[in-house]
Amino acid sequence: MTLYNAFTTSQGIRITKWDDDFNVESSYLVSDQGCECPAAKPCKHMTMLKRFRLTGVIDDNDFYDPETDQHYGLNL
Repeated sequence: MTLYNAFTTSQGIRITKWDDDFNVESSYLVSDQGCECPAAKPCKHMTMLKRFRLTGVIDDNDFYDPETDQHYGLNL
């Protein structure tokens, strides 16, 4: 299972990908206009940002699994 979460930083929204041991695998600043990742735009992070906003799970302990389109509340 690949999990992501989103938090607001002073530079914008940061989406972070976590490995199975909850170590950071990658992390990118994302906006409606772009993303720091090397993928072509629009990238999956921009799509996930819309999902995070729609469900209201930015800046909390929820993690998102894009493969199942499910959010999981984990207290780490």
